[in-house]
Amino acid sequence: MPVTRGQSQGQGRSRLDVDDDEASEGPEGSVSAPSRLNYDLRELSPSTTQRVRAAWTNRFVVEIFKEFHSEQRDEYFAVQITEPRKIQYSVRIGSPASGYGEMQCSCKSPKPCQHIFWLVDQIAQRSVPDSVRGSTLKFSPQGVLQGAPDAYSQIKHVGVTTLTDALNCRLSVEESDEGSPEIIPASSKLWMIRDMLAVFSTETPDEYRPDLFNDLPVDVLAENALVKKDLERTLARVLLMDDDVFECLQSVVSTEYCAIDFFDKMEKKAVSAMVLMDHCRPPGRNESREIHDVEWCAKTLDRIVESIRTYPLSRKLSLSRVAKEQAARSLVLILENVVDRNQDMYAGNEWRNTRQRATPIDTHNLLQKMVGSSAGSVPRPFILDQLGDLAEATYSMVYTLDEIFVKVRSSNAPSIYISRLEKLIQRLKSESDRGAGEPSGIKRSGTSSGKRSAPPPKRMK
Repeated sequence: MPVTRGQSQGQGRSRLDVDDDEASEGPEGSVSAPSRLNYDLRELSPSTTQRVRAAWTNRFVVEIFKEFHSEQRDEYFAVQITEPRKIQYSVRIGSPASGYGEMQCSCKSPKPCQHIFWLVDQIAQRSVPDSVRGSTLKFSPQGVLQGAPDAYSQIKHVGVTTLTDALNCRLSVEESDEGSPEIIPASSKLWMIRDMLAVFSTETPDEYRPDLFNDLPVDVLAENALVKKDLERTLARVLLMDDDVFECLQSVVSTEYCAIDFFDKMEKKAVSAMVLMDHCRPPGRNESREIHDVEWCAKTLDRIVESIRTYPLSRKLSLSRVAKEQAARSLVLILENVVDRNQDMYAGNEWRNTRQRATPIDTHNLLQKMVGSSAGSVPRPFILDQLGDLAEATYSMVYTLDEIFVKVRSSNAPSIYISRLEKLIQRLKSESDRGAGEPSGIKRSGTSSGKRSAPPPKRMK
């Protein structure tokens, strides 16, 4: 059976592991692994010895044990190892004829790596006879146990089913993995760290410290965690290295809090983009600068709305109710601000003889740019699809959507958009009537910040 989330986040070990988390000194010249087996490391180089010790202080989990059979290659195994909430690696084990007689790992550490040493110990713990357990096993410089069968032979001796049951992982038997991509380091813990640290800044995770994980060692240890004169990068490495520190910070800055913070920041970015558009002026002669016109604002809003939609998908998260409510609230606020800009942004004399003034009239208006117009431009379901997906968290803003609907209905928006908005509101009201809660409005502080300070241009009907 596969390792459960509770197991991987708890001790992070198979059910037969002993209670010690770290290696201890064994008989003279040897080290006792958490499995209570003793290993002689004297033939290993200092750096390899360090990787052995790292293997027995880290908490790995075997997720999947794959057994492959094919006509082109002898039987071999691919073992997927996960560092809790961090990185996944694939270790391949086989007979000499399979091409994996020397164990191979997908990580980029010098070989033999800590994942190989850890897996060798896990297999040996369940395969070596009792008569050997009290003696000292010796590692060769290649990470192979001397005086004992190789890992493949040990697996065959114990039996794959027995071993996977002891490791509490899933067994998969397949014909071949030829042509399939190597398991590469997953970014789950990396983005979780970036999300948490970005909370303490005004930037979104995508903007925050793009150099945060530059020059990241494959094995982050205390000796290489320090980045001089850079607290944030040092902290990121410590969080990556130390699960206890990571869990401590995560208990304060949860994934739910990170999601809420992200949606709030995207809402503010959207309002800021519309304010920049409000105050946009044509560039002077020979002036080179970014023009925050309707076209620019529309593209910015599309990116923001798409970022809100894909945030949980890119992180494989199931958003909490509170986080969904914040996402819905941000989308409603963005839509409200767009609807309030149902006006010709290029009506002023300063836009005369500009490229913007020469474009079709419905591209002068942010609302019509985002949803289309009844004059013939293609309708767009701006924000409606996202709100529909968040319906259970959107009904509390139904009164605000009612106000938006009144404004959209009196605009030049396409009839199909008006109809879809009306149906969404009816759906939300019916869910509210079934006892989902009392609808309410949303805070208007963000909305007021998006209003024009100058007199509005001529309104377009």
